[in-house]
Amino acid sequence: MRVILTTASWWAAMLFLILFPAAALAAPAANTLTQAAIGDGPDYTRLAFTFKNPLESYVVRRDDVDRLVVDFGPAVVGRDLAIPHNDLISGVEFTEDEGRLTAVIQLSTIRYELRHFLSRDKYSCVLDLKRLDDLVSEVAPESGDTK
Repeated sequence: MRVILTTASWWAAMLFLILFPAAALAAPAANTLTQAAIGDGPDYTRLAFTFKNPLESYVVRRDDVDRLVVDFGPAVVGRDLAIPHNDLISGVEFTEDEGRLTAVIQLSTIRYELRHFLSRDKYSCVLDLKRLDDLVSEVAPESGDTK
């Protein structure tokens, strides 16, 4: 079957693109955060954010010495998510700004290690946080006599 595009139909298509450019360049639909969970491993705390569709990318940055920000890109919170607190994570707050979803994670320490990754199916963003020992430690006095 051969499709013949007449001059009139070509002009109609061009007029449509001029009048409705957003239809031609529509942004992909926002993803939906469906679950957030916290759990304790043997020596770390795991925080997992699960989405309705696979994540294409995300960005983690340290906002302050005791706060992390995770930018999930175009996404929304599907429902109210309650994340229990533990001794390392003192709170998580979600914000939606200009179509982008961010999670602000408040930590109870300034010394920690962070490892983050996408799950194999790319539906979950996982953060593993490990509290580091305090820098201050007691120094044992030297034994022996001083003369």
